[in-house]
Amino acid sequence: MKKATLILGICFLVAAVLTPLTTTVVTFLLPETFASSAKLLYATNRPARFETAVGKIISRSSLNQVVANLNLTAEWGRKYKQPGQLSPAQCYGMLNKMIQISMPRNSSVIEIKVFSDNRDEAAAIANEVAKVYRRATSGGALIGRAELGLRPVRPNKRLNITVGFWVGATLLIVGIGLLVASRIALNQE
Repeated sequence: MKKATLILGICFLVAAVLTPLTTTVVTFLLPETFASSAKLLYATNRPARFETAVGKIISRSSLNQVVANLNLTAEWGRKYKQPGQLSPAQCYGMLNKMIQISMPRNSSVIEIKVFSDNRDEAAAIANEVAKVYRRATSGGALIGRAELGLRPVRPNKRLNITVGFWVGATLLIVGIGLLVASRIALNQE
């Protein structure tokens, strides 16, 4: 029992050192993601209408128009080092995954948020999605153009590193406690 406690204590101490180091290294290796949001004033608060608006914003025809207007087939073909252009279907699938639409409760504002590894691209796409939606519908006024994200939204480096160090500190305390317990057990013999 004493030997097992000693070994377990040493394992916790090793984990206490490796956890913050690993967390820091992985955090800095993760790709950065930027977000930009365009905001539209929507004509009604009714939830059914909001669902309709979301459907129109992310519809295949709307997003295909965004792909065409921003020439994303060629841009993303170059960006992802493809021999030619990407197909509109590929671009639609990628674009659909980049967009998040929300409407705060008791509000008539629709937020179109776009995530990308490129801050310029995120802002351009968010603004274009809002523009295409406004052209396709009679309602909705643009109240906030998407601007360049100053800092990446993912990964949250400060949070990740802080959590890594707190977990490491917790493991350190447990490891020291186990080592002290094994030392006390050895001295009692």
